Order: sequence, then C-alpha cells, then structure tokens
Amino acid sequence: MLHGLSLVLPFRRVQLLTSAGSSRDLAALLHQKGWRRLLLVTDQCLMQLQLSHVLIQDLERSRVHFTVFDQVPLNPTIACVENGLGSYRAWRFDSLIAFI
Repeated sequence: MLHGLSLVLPFRRVQLLTSAGSSRDLAALLHQKGWRRLLLVTDQCLMQLQLSHVLIQDLERSRVHFTVFDQVPLNPTIACVENGLGSYRAWRFDSLIAFI
C-alpha cells in the first residue's frame, strides 16, 4: 500500500550516493539540483570518530551552506525525529543528507 501511495503522492525522490569517493560528487549534485541549504543528519559517535570528516571538508570547499544535526541516538525516538524536522523547517533547509 505504501509503495502505491509513493507513486502518486508528490514525494521527493531519494538519490543514494554510495560508491567510493561519492562525497566528492555531492557538491556537483547539490548545484545541479539548485539546493543551497543543507542539513547533515548524523550521530555524535560518527562525529567523534570523524567518519564524516571528508564529507564535511568537501562541503566546506564547495561553499555549500550546511548545518550538522548530530543529536540522533542509536535508536531514534519520535522526539528526535521531531527535533530534526523542527530544525529543518526553522532554518528553511532545502536538502538533507543522512550520514548514518
């Protein structure tokens, strides 16, 4: 049923970048789509391990305005999702990257 609804409702299409070095393709994709305000969603553990470090450097080099939302717990709660959505709406982001 949900799949059927996704075919007729105006959901944005997800584009996955998964190959080696794909974070370097991200800036070009953002510019191509006309997206200029990005919310990067991750968790504190990944930030501490600096796994998103290369991605963040690439975004900084490309001069994309972005904010990191790293308040995602291991098992996200509804409150966590609502906080992230609130940030997305309040700051008027036009794109979202989940680095999880």
